[in-house]
Amino acid sequence: MAFEPLSLPPNPNIEAAKSLARLVKLAEQQAERQRITNDLLRELPEAELDAEAHAREHSLEVIVPFLQVARPGVSIVCVSLGAADLDLCLSTGRALARIVKAGSARGEAPAIVVSSDLNHYLPRRENRAKDVRALDALLRGDPGELFGRVLGPEEISMCGVLPATALLEALRHLPPTRPSLLAHGDSADTSGDESHVVGYAAVLWTHVDRKEPA
Repeated sequence: MAFEPLSLPPNPNIEAAKSLARLVKLAEQQAERQRITNDLLRELPEAELDAEAHAREHSLEVIVPFLQVARPGVSIVCVSLGAADLDLCLSTGRALARIVKAGSARGEAPAIVVSSDLNHYLPRRENRAKDVRALDALLRGDPGELFGRVLGPEEISMCGVLPATALLEALRHLPPTRPSLLAHGDSADTSGDESHVVGYAAVLWTHVDRKEPA
């Protein structure tokens, strides 16, 4: 389906998360989400409210339960990037960084979460090699390198490369962090079928003391 270049759901109780409303108490957090949404619309003029861009987005059903366990009562604002435009990814990242800084100044604890799998449907060894290339760019922290490596001649089928690029740009404008690769696996870990797999990984960025090497 066609997506707007960048969009936000017009209604905080977005269709993709309705089945999870009881977990995150969406109705009780509408005012906070609306404030954050308004902040993002102000900071990023390219953003649009668009329900269609979120209608078939399935990452929420996977990630929301984990967020609720990690931070009960969390408020969530969802952003969908649909255009392979590096400048748009970078401007989105800078806007997110400004919002995170503003929230931190108010005593909040905002976080940016990106949902993505890695390469798709190659034999395990070939698939893992492409995964490693994407993860290497991600851990290096260079948004342009990640964007170019995944969408360029290497053709790495990482679905979330656009928000991941935005994340790396946001991190450039936030206090120093250090990335850690927590896990890397693929679908054969559970299915046993190594003939065509999907790669997965978890990466966490944690704050470092300014006196420490990043």
